Amino acid sequence: MKISLILIFLITSLKNTITQKTKRTDNDNLWKNLNIDRVIDLSKSYVEETTTIVIQNIGSTPLNEYFWIINDNITNKISSIKVKEKSEQTLLLDVVPAKKSPFNDIKLYIIKLSKSILPKELITIEINVVITETLKPLPPVFSQHENQHLIWEGLKYSLSVYPTEKQKIHIKIDSKDVLSYSRYNENNSPNPILLKSHLIYNFHNTIEPLNKETIFVHYKYNEPIIIIKKLEREMEISHWGNNIAVKNTYSITNAGTRLKENFSRIKWSQQLYYKTFQAVISSLKINLKAGTRDTYHIDEIGIVSTSEFVPNPKNTHLIIKPRYPVFGGWNYSCTVGWNLDLNKFLKKQNNGIYILKIPFIEGPINVHYKSISVNIILPEGSKILNVISRIPISKKEISVHKTYMDIIGRTSVKLFTENLVDKMSSEDIFIIYNYSTLENLRKPLTISIVISLLFLISSLLKKLKINF
Repeated sequence: MKISLILIFLITSLKNTITQKTKRTDNDNLWKNLNIDRVIDLSKSYVEETTTIVIQNIGSTPLNEYFWIINDNITNKISSIKVKEKSEQTLLLDVVPAKKSPFNDIKLYIIKLSKSILPKELITIEINVVITETLKPLPPVFSQHENQHLIWEGLKYSLSVYPTEKQKIHIKIDSKDVLSYSRYNENNSPNPILLKSHLIYNFHNTIEPLNKETIFVHYKYNEPIIIIKKLEREMEISHWGNNIAVKNTYSITNAGTRLKENFSRIKWSQQLYYKTFQAVISSLKINLKAGTRDTYHIDEIGIVSTSEFVPNPKNTHLIIKPRYPVFGGWNYSCTVGWNLDLNKFLKKQNNGIYILKIPFIEGPINVHYKSISVNIILPEGSKILNVISRIPISKKEISVHKTYMDIIGRTSVKLFTENLVDKMSSEDIFIIYNYSTLENLRKPLTISIVISLLFLISSLLKKLKINF
């Protein structure tokens, strides 16, 4: 009875402040979470949580919206939210933040279902959330030869405005790396259960809405926490050369455990020999498209010759090695670049319309990007018709980029975004632009005319007789 009253109050508040629709009965927007299954992945330098919810319409009218909430203190740390409807055909659903919310410390989202769910009907939805900067080193400092330990703290129950009958949490983690975790004793049985690759919590009692009880896991993690504070990405398109020249400039930091004493080159040499170095950036692997060529790696000093390019058709990648090991709190900046064949990424339509499909980001694996700018420089005389990206763009700038041998300058579109992770490298940008045959011939014709004029002037000057 208590839960029903709380739920009715919450839904009534949500209806009054969000939808602002005509008044309905208290049973109008009632769901019940029959089962919640959360999978929390702690194997990376950021947290990925996938929540599968079986929901039932316990109201008296069809429903096509589900309210989903998260703690406001992690709102700015969310890199991506994807919601799927699990049915015969898996459908991506729209999820939008509510303009108004009755809560002060909770962010409210509205998930729009693909169809209305009738009373007593069930539906299963899957919510995937990537959260950055929530893993903290504990202790914050260590000796050069010690292991790195991290702590994760999160909600014991999936935060919801609806009552939940039962819930399970699968925390992906190697059992030999676990140091300590939240423990419970329910019905004379231990909770959670620690398996080889999972820590499993089971909660069978009905969970009231808005429960914010927390749990923690303290574990060993001997990989660096790589944060790319700034990525400046530039791609120059050449129709005449059938080429895409890519240049990525990275500002990298290791947000892991810091050294508590001065760095020892002797200890580092020993660690390299025995391969016992911990939580340090010693190399970075960048997966590239097949057909990549002419790779290079430079930093503030000059060319770095220790990089390794592997042109395997099935797994093309570039391994870059900083000049020094990057421990927690240390920084490293570098620029890498390569060339690609344009015809593999470009499609020509009628009337001089082109569609360019290129990766939004390309960089190391298991990293978090704080700030990203992507600059696409199109051929001289082209006109941008549309830019399509599934990654949210915070700002877009269209300008003219001038370089040698240009007459009117090249069209440039610069896209800005922030707080992404490496898994977004599978997302592409689509640039639709107009580039007529006349514009394509403008530069060679102009250069030919200029050279002809210079030749003519030179010939005339030779024939002139100048007396002093």
